Amino acid sequence: DQDSRWSNSTKLISITTFSPSGTQQIDNLKPNTNYTVRVLLYASDQRVYDGKYVPVSRRQTRCADLDQGYLHQIVTGKSITVSVLHANDDICYPLSQFELCIDDYWHTCRVIQNTVTFDYLDYYVNYTLTLRKNKADMKTWTIQTDEGPPGKVQNIHANTKNTIAELTWDAPAKTNG
Repeated sequence: DQDSRWSNSTKLISITTFSPSGTQQIDNLKPNTNYTVRVLLYASDQRVYDGKYVPVSRRQTRCADLDQGYLHQIVTGKSITVSVLHANDDICYPLSQFELCIDDYWHTCRVIQNTVTFDYLDYYVNYTLTLRKNKADMKTWTIQTDEGPPGKVQNIHANTKNTIAELTWDAPAKTNG
């Protein structure tokens, strides 16, 4: 009597081979999911082998670690927002195993849920972002905040000579914000 737990299988692949060993690739499996694979043997007269002693293989599919391709970055003024693109179903879950770090004054690291925002950064500065998994660095890249308003000019002086005025000043400390 055939083992009834296999009758509800969600994936049935028919392979005709005359060799005692064969290879078959099974596509479109879900990432990071446990699967049990069983091969049923048929005799040439279409009778199925009873299945009691057919070996079973239990395997887990792998998933892809996050990288820049799975992230959408937006720079708005002095803020950097990084979001995970959920259209990519093959990324490893839970996302909480990943964190994003920035080389700001405090070297801030935040656990990734769906979106990570770094606020109160300086204008027009290149920041290094580091993607980490379980506290180990995986990928590093640089992103720049927007230009901001220039700083105030200092030491403004006006000299007049007849009908001409000449203004002089010291350049702002931060020309790009």
